[in-house]
Amino acid sequence: MKIRFTFIIALLIGSTFWLSAQNTHYSYFQMAPLDINPANIGDFQGSIRVGGIFRQQAFNVDGPGSNYNGSNFYLDANLLNGLTDGDWISFGLSVDAFSSGAAGFKRTYMKPGASYHFAYGKKKTQILTLGVQYGTVSDAYNFGGDDITTGASLVEGRSFDAQIDLGASIANGLMENRISSSASELIVGLTYKSKFGNKNASHFLAGASIGNLLNPRLSIGVDNSFRISKLIHSFVQFRLSGGGNVVFTPTIFYQRQGQASELQFNALLDYTLNKKSKTPLTLRGGLGARLANASDAQVLAGADYKNFRVGMSFDLGVSGTMNVDNAYEIALSYIYNIFKKPKVKPIIICPGL
Repeated sequence: MKIRFTFIIALLIGSTFWLSAQNTHYSYFQMAPLDINPANIGDFQGSIRVGGIFRQQAFNVDGPGSNYNGSNFYLDANLLNGLTDGDWISFGLSVDAFSSGAAGFKRTYMKPGASYHFAYGKKKTQILTLGVQYGTVSDAYNFGGDDITTGASLVEGRSFDAQIDLGASIANGLMENRISSSASELIVGLTYKSKFGNKNASHFLAGASIGNLLNPRLSIGVDNSFRISKLIHSFVQFRLSGGGNVVFTPTIFYQRQGQASELQFNALLDYTLNKKSKTPLTLRGGLGARLANASDAQVLAGADYKNFRVGMSFDLGVSGTMNVDNAYEIALSYIYNIFKKPKVKPIIICPGL
């Protein structure tokens, strides 16, 4: 019994740390702005923005880390003017969920937040933004309802015999085929943007954030608990527009959590059709790469039409556990404008006056 108990606890903790290393593991990270940095709340032209991204990874392998799914939903709005001319205040909500086939593990972040955008410079073309998110992080293990007695089935994320004597509250949780815990979460981020070029269509953007500042502690039963390591994100981006139909946007993104770290970079090329039209269509494509213990190459594509933006990506493992790194993503966002430009009726002046 002790051997089986040790095996089960080790597998639960192992799947937890595997997923921690995958946290915020998006190739098309531009489509998950609030997940990357709370200072990205309200960094768009419009009133309300809503969007989401879904990632499926390791869908063609079995065992720990198999069938990794990640999703992010976000909603943010620019609601208030700031203390000085050109400043504004934004509010938002980001919901992140990550799951793995191992032990049916799922981690969920619920992160409401706000940001203050301070615009300065002669033409207000430089913007310094501070963002904060405060919410909860929770872990859950769902073993299903099947009558399975072998450890191998647990590896596949299924169930096992709940009659095993696992002791105290863990046994109670497994009898109900689930274990869960939650803790408070705090994230602070900062970004700097400098606009330049023709009609300020180009920009330099850099940012950094640090999460898990409250050292959240999650538990597996009563006597088995762990703290989630601090999560650091940083990125640098150039958006280069010559004023024509083409825009080039290279981005470098780095993240670190505990002993795990990775470096990503991609370059996107936009081409706008019928730019002078009221409803222009922008096509987007690019290439990227992730450098870590297991590296992969990325192909990205997308489009903008009216206030909609769609995106997709595909990852192909080129080193390490290549099958595990194969993945795809789909994303969608929409911007809604509450205040529309007024239509001014022409005034006809009588020449006799």
